[in-house]
Amino acid sequence: MKDDRKLEIKNIFNIRDLGGLRNKEHKIIKNKLIIRSSALDKLDNEDIKVLKEEYNLKKIIDLRVNDEANRNKDISIKGVEYLNISILPNRTPGISKEEKVDKLPSLAETYKTFVLDKYCEEAFSKALNIIINNRDGAILYHCSAGKDRTGILTAYILYLLDVDEKLIKQDYLLSNIHNRTYARKAFFDYLKKTKNLSTAINIHKMFVCKKEYINSVLELIYKGYPSVKEYLFDRLHIDRKQVEDFKQYILHE
Repeated sequence: MKDDRKLEIKNIFNIRDLGGLRNKEHKIIKNKLIIRSSALDKLDNEDIKVLKEEYNLKKIIDLRVNDEANRNKDISIKGVEYLNISILPNRTPGISKEEKVDKLPSLAETYKTFVLDKYCEEAFSKALNIIINNRDGAILYHCSAGKDRTGILTAYILYLLDVDEKLIKQDYLLSNIHNRTYARKAFFDYLKKTKNLSTAINIHKMFVCKKEYINSVLELIYKGYPSVKEYLFDRLHIDRKQVEDFKQYILHE
């Protein structure tokens, strides 16, 4: 899948506009309203200018756990509201980007927490409700690498907008392209520093998306619901009327 939705932000490696994606009714998500990203701790003044002047950024949702967010703090942007909504109740190896991971758990199993843990469901619900009701400029949400927590939240948004599941999975996997250079750098930097190959490999794996990861979430949802939308309406208490209003606002022919 070709991706021409990446923002011209030189210091953030996995940042893209949801605008341009087409749903099953052939309606297109408007540009410059919803942005998904990796962490914003390396923004410079030029990057900030692009976000404020070209995208009219008004709100940032940081999906990282508190100490993870404090370790690599987002650069503050004047006039932009910052919210920290941690998707996970605590740091989770493989997702919260630990500095050292001797043993990496199965991320397909870890992803199931997103559906099975009430805390995670409530956090996703809170973030989704803010996004679908935002009408003031652009909103940006992110985690560390912009692939796991951000990837599933993006999938939920796209399901609400009736984007085809095949396209949703393709978009999820695009993080592999955007994270590739950073993942290689993290691998070689850690290997050079520690000479520990197995842990360096685990560091690299933390930047990789696999279809089996998102499938583990979908399989759980489909066991109890005929569609992801119905799951979001029921379990995450997303309001149907608000979704219709959101579609009217965010989609165009």
